Amino acid sequence: MTTITRQEIEDSCAILYRHFGAFECGDGWLPMIHKLSLRLEQIITEEMKTATEDQELPYILQIKEKFGGLRFYISSGTDQMIKLIDKAEEDSFDICENCGSTDNVKTEGKGWIKTLCNGCTK
Repeated sequence: MTTITRQEIEDSCAILYRHFGAFECGDGWLPMIHKLSLRLEQIITEEMKTATEDQELPYILQIKEKFGGLRFYISSGTDQMIKLIDKAEEDSFDICENCGSTDNVKTEGKGWIKTLCNGCTK
């Protein structure tokens, strides 16, 4: 699995992350978040070609884990962008939040729900 840092994600998608605070999830989801961010950045870059001067381009409000799944909030977005985000959020339930494994992943917990593989639940 390719490793990517939080800073590399922010640097590679500077428009999307221009007002961003902090990641509130485990590193296992970072490759998925990076792939999503690159695609969203590409869409935003295309939008910039036709945007008016006073039009605010989308940016990330928050990225976090909630109830065992990814939550990726943006300020605004096209239908295409929302579909990409929805798909990543859905896919997060099949990826260990800690290590990124897709083997033997389950969502469970008492109080705080997490999506983890067998190796990370021990």
